[in-house]
Amino acid sequence: MKQIITTAVMLALSSVAFAQSNRVQCSDTTKTNTRCKNLAIVGRNLCWQHDSTYVKVAKIESVQCTGITKSNSQCKNKTTHTSGQCHHHRN
Repeated sequence: MKQIITTAVMLALSSVAFAQSNRVQCSDTTKTNTRCKNLAIVGRNLCWQHDSTYVKVAKIESVQCTGITKSNSQCKNKTTHTSGQCHHHRN
């Protein structure tokens, strides 16, 4: 009886995990004429490598913090925050 319950729970959990996954495998082929193994972008059938309209998100360059330390020198931490200050010097 315990084994039947365990099996039923395992099947239920695997079906729930499968149902929550809305990503599918890319439908395009590689240079070697095999199916691409990457996951497709949500809502599309192609991965980022095969989708010609995919735009990579630009990285924000890090800069030195503009804050002043207790010893009256400039902070040496790097930050990408728009204020130009690290997490120690932001309000």
